[in-house]
Amino acid sequence: MIGTLNETQVNALLDRILYGHLGCQAGGKLYVVPISFARDGDILYGHTTDGLKIDIMRENPNVCVQVDEVKDLAEWESAIVWGRYEELKGKDEIEAMVKLIDRYGPIFDTIPDADERGRDVAPPRLDGRAAHHVLYRVKITEKSGRFETKST
Repeated sequence: MIGTLNETQVNALLDRILYGHLGCQAGGKLYVVPISFARDGDILYGHTTDGLKIDIMRENPNVCVQVDEVKDLAEWESAIVWGRYEELKGKDEIEAMVKLIDRYGPIFDTIPDADERGRDVAPPRLDGRAAHHVLYRVKITEKSGRFETKST
């Protein structure tokens, strides 16, 4: 059976899934990249460094984020949300980082070797530039979701 997820089910999927795909477009270039995020109501918070996705979102703040949970070809959920990118500063930036740490911090506790945790082991930027950290939010304006379950 194929069906539509309601808003509560879309929110639950966003809360369960740790990674999604951000879609953005500017200057005739479409760009889709994996992201991690934390949801608070109709806001998704994210953290990244300067690069192509930030350049594109600064030019065109209209974005989408897609998430899915696939058990097999006949049992899955998928959702997409649309919204507007906003770069954060000051108090908003701190609040976003707290949301992200609350969501992802416990995962780092499950890594047995402390030397393998966090940004200290992240690879250097491919372009060799210094990493300037950017905290942002996507204010969700629209949601849609679908699912398929095996018939019983």
